[in-house]
Amino acid sequence: LQAEQLLPLIPRACGRMIAKTVRSAAANLTIKARLAGKTLVPEKVYIKSCWSGLGPMGQMRRVMPAPQGRANTFKRKVCHLTVTVSDEAGR
Repeated sequence: LQAEQLLPLIPRACGRMIAKTVRSAAANLTIKARLAGKTLVPEKVYIKSCWSGLGPMGQMRRVMPAPQGRANTFKRKVCHLTVTVSDEAGR
């Protein structure tokens, strides 16, 4: 995958996370192909689609200590990353 070489070069933390997810999706595809009795070359795996969606917001409330014994709440923002891979080049 060419994406495995390009994604770690993105100067943000999300580049490494997306690279990990793409690597995992490609590994899952090769395992499924092996169980189905097909031969799949890992270099011929293509990213069909990739998107991120909103994650659970209400459950991720956190508390940070504040001056004079108080506590401030903040929401930790998370998202769900979905990567679809295929063994055929998409159009």
